[in-house]
Amino acid sequence: MFSGYFPESDKKEIVLNDMEPDCLKLILDYIYTGHLVVNHANVQNLLATASFLQIDWIEERCCDFIVKALDANNCLGVKKFGENHSLPRLEEYASEYVLKHFQEVTRSDEFLSIPFDEFHKILENPELYIYDEEALLRSIIKWIDHNPAERQQHLTQLVTKLHPACVSNKLVQSINMLHDDKDCRDWVDSVSQSIDKMQWNIFVLDKMGRQPDFGKYDMTTGNMIPLSPFPLEAFALSFASQKHFLYVQGGCVGRSRRTCFYYNVYKNKWFSMPSMKEQRSHHRSLILDSFLYAMGGNGSKVTHRSVECMDLETGTTMLVEPMLSPRSSMGAVVCEQSLYVMGGETDQKSLSSVEMFDPRVGIWQSMPRLNVVNSYCTSAVTDNYIYCCEGLGSSMERFDLRSREWEMIEFTSEREFFEIFSIGNDVYSISSEEIARYYPAGNRWENIFYYPFTREWDTALAVELVNESSVVF
Repeated sequence: MFSGYFPESDKKEIVLNDMEPDCLKLILDYIYTGHLVVNHANVQNLLATASFLQIDWIEERCCDFIVKALDANNCLGVKKFGENHSLPRLEEYASEYVLKHFQEVTRSDEFLSIPFDEFHKILENPELYIYDEEALLRSIIKWIDHNPAERQQHLTQLVTKLHPACVSNKLVQSINMLHDDKDCRDWVDSVSQSIDKMQWNIFVLDKMGRQPDFGKYDMTTGNMIPLSPFPLEAFALSFASQKHFLYVQGGCVGRSRRTCFYYNVYKNKWFSMPSMKEQRSHHRSLILDSFLYAMGGNGSKVTHRSVECMDLETGTTMLVEPMLSPRSSMGAVVCEQSLYVMGGETDQKSLSSVEMFDPRVGIWQSMPRLNVVNSYCTSAVTDNYIYCCEGLGSSMERFDLRSREWEMIEFTSEREFFEIFSIGNDVYSISSEEIARYYPAGNRWENIFYYPFTREWDTALAVELVNESSVVF
């Protein structure tokens, strides 16, 4: 400005508009001393000044500071700040935070001031993670109530971004605003219809990792439907579900991983989540309430006792009380508001021990031991029993939740169990050839589906979903 052919080069006094004197002084001091203190009080003004003066290093340092301080209460403001000051990196980080933590964001003061166009754009973004769509519906209503004169007209455009099967009819019926708006009636009717259109589907994921294919067995039509493949090749991963989300954690290719993904069944799409704290393979994951627990498994050099818990609403993870014994390849179920782990193995031996963890108490306690089943254990739970069996064997055990004892169930021939799981009070299994259902009355397994080709090692679970072909929305 002073050395080039600019009007300011001949002036004795220059006016720098929209610049804080203190920030300019900090930058001048930095230029001469190399010392700069960035804190919450000065970071935004310092960043704006550094951006204006094109001092990249200070700009980057300020952006790093703000990114580390991102939370649900400030991310919308930071996103707007990045847009206004042409800071694409800051805008990108803030936008990503909003999408991954939007449920928390809706409880902030900033959310109530968000303009419609931005709100609508967020709801349309395929990367948006919402754990509880009923909570999001309440947030939409709260946002409209904040300025009903201007926002009521946007009600239909917002609520129709929610899948009607993901909100309860009871909640929808209690919101008068939805019934008073004639444009919302089709969506409200779809919510009512979805109650009677639920059906069970069995999701099957290749656990060997050689071909990360993924499919859904429709129990109504008897068809196996291919779905969007799992994003990574991975062996010995975990599989869990709640609502219309499926979660896959860990696994290994060469070494154990910390990766975590979720799958939205209504969007047929996989999304990444925050990584686990530990590398895990041959472990188990369970969901209790709104928390995803990853237990045991093999790390890079050790079989874990450790247990970590992710809050599915916020994505934050913490280590909780470790199991009594290190174990991998074990069975695990949620029962009576507690986690049960059974069998498995360490590097040295197979295990027949059983442990139970009640998060309300916060400690693991020993339970009656298994009789025979131990390594490569898979399990399922019904109202009265926990079932356990090995990957290959001629018997199964079940734990009577009333008598608190294990009893043996012998089969006439050896069977293959890649995974067992429950649908209501029925137990199902998958193997290299079939999906089968167990009938306790006759102690027999009955095939319900034969694979067209031999499978190597799958994991599976069942989810109750709305039959979308019968619901108009």
